[in-house]
Amino acid sequence: MATEPMTAAPIAVPLRSHFDNTGFARAGEPAGSADFDGVGHALPAEELPPRSADGVGAIGGVPYLLAEDGNVSGPDNVVARGQRIDLPPIPAHSALLLGAGSVARPIGTGSSAAVSGVFTVVYTDGTTSSTTLTAPGYLGPGGVFEAGYRYRPDGSVEDEATVSLWSLEVPLDSTRVPAALVLPASADAASDEVVAGESGRSGSAAPRLHVFALSLQPLVPGGAALVVRGARCTPSMFDGAPQTVEATVVNIGDAWLTEADELTVALEVDGGDAVGAVATKRVRVRALAPGEQARIRIGLAASADVEPGTQAAGRLVLQRSGRAPQYVAVPLTLGVPDYACTTASLRGHRAPHWFTGAKFGIFIHWGVYSVPAWAPVGEDYAEWYWARMDKPELPTHRHHAREWGEDFAYDDFIPMFTAENFDPRDWVELFAAAGARYFVFTAKHHDGFCLWDTALSERSSVHLGPKRDLLRELLDAADRHAPELYQGIYFSQPEFFNPDGPWYGHGPRNPYTGADLPYTGYTGGHDFVRDYQAGRF
Repeated sequence: MATEPMTAAPIAVPLRSHFDNTGFARAGEPAGSADFDGVGHALPAEELPPRSADGVGAIGGVPYLLAEDGNVSGPDNVVARGQRIDLPPIPAHSALLLGAGSVARPIGTGSSAAVSGVFTVVYTDGTTSSTTLTAPGYLGPGGVFEAGYRYRPDGSVEDEATVSLWSLEVPLDSTRVPAALVLPASADAASDEVVAGESGRSGSAAPRLHVFALSLQPLVPGGAALVVRGARCTPSMFDGAPQTVEATVVNIGDAWLTEADELTVALEVDGGDAVGAVATKRVRVRALAPGEQARIRIGLAASADVEPGTQAAGRLVLQRSGRAPQYVAVPLTLGVPDYACTTASLRGHRAPHWFTGAKFGIFIHWGVYSVPAWAPVGEDYAEWYWARMDKPELPTHRHHAREWGEDFAYDDFIPMFTAENFDPRDWVELFAAAGARYFVFTAKHHDGFCLWDTALSERSSVHLGPKRDLLRELLDAADRHAPELYQGIYFSQPEFFNPDGPWYGHGPRNPYTGADLPYTGYTGGHDFVRDYQAGRF
């Protein structure tokens, strides 16, 4: 059996002398002890992983040297302003950074922004290399560090805000010896211009890149050497399974991993038979150049009698021809619970992996508004025709009077919406031929006209206009003639002028005279949300 090349964990690089911002806070600390985004918000220090005595903790499978004192707030990150960070002078594949973008906006806007910048590596021979990277904003899920709340400027908990820190990887030329990493100039004096916030607070108007930690991934000589980063269990659907175990495999060696190495990655679940957990087929990695990485995903399904949230121990098994297997532990949370009416529950939602890779889809707006089919080009959408014709100051109001007359109501378009040339098979075959992965059909827009057979009113394409269930015809055609397409339905919850709950404050009326008009096909008297909106949804 061949000898496995020596592996090397990333080396944590001290940043404390550069720290100039405090991003983390703890419960009970004085208000204002941390101010990550310039308007007083802070990330929860309680959610950081355990750290060794010297402050090193693993995030996303990478050891990072975090802020020195975990008990009280103090500077814990550096705002990138072109600082030079000295690196250990050893051949390395990459510099791994833990960071996020921030932009200080008035409190309450709930917004943060991504920030891009050029990272420059300086080598001991005087040469340089540069890479442009983008750090996502800190508000939102999906980072290597993620928490379901943040602290407000007054120190209270905002539990409807998910915050993240992200992994950024700067590639290095492993044939040269690095001397320093120069951060982007994401902030300068101009970017410190303040904007007004609540309670007199202010903050920077420009996005800034914050770096919390830096580690160096050394080169491992003697062949292809593999490490696994970011192994985790997620509720994202994949490969027909309701959950996914995902990870990144990196070649930190000095030689190619080739197809002849026959690298496969499998998932094993301790007591898999007992807990009813089954992993999908193993993944094969065909080739990895030195420094290259591959994202792997393995589907995971638990039997129906497994209580959602059941904890189990799992491990990824990396097997190469003629070598002993490598094992990487990954904690598993089995089962996906039903969503509940809580922020914590909804925060657990993840888009299925097919969607993140589907770069092209078709979104269809088609309905009564397709008869007038008019809006100021580049300024508005035709599906908003009814709402726009109701406002005298807008071009649609004038257009309608000119083309259709002031006594022609929006609902007078309904008999003209016949769908006589609608061939659902032609539609779905066109979508597939165009290379789309999915389509989304507007079942009801804000005009309240349903394109399916609803039992809650007769304001629908089954009772009026085409006298056809257009939604059902389209989905059936996709099932038969384009089964590879994913199917989606869009449903507009509010309605412009529904008499039981008018979004625009009043029921249907003549926009020129103000006279009341009927809401064609609808029998009133419902509780709009409980009996009508929720039932249709």
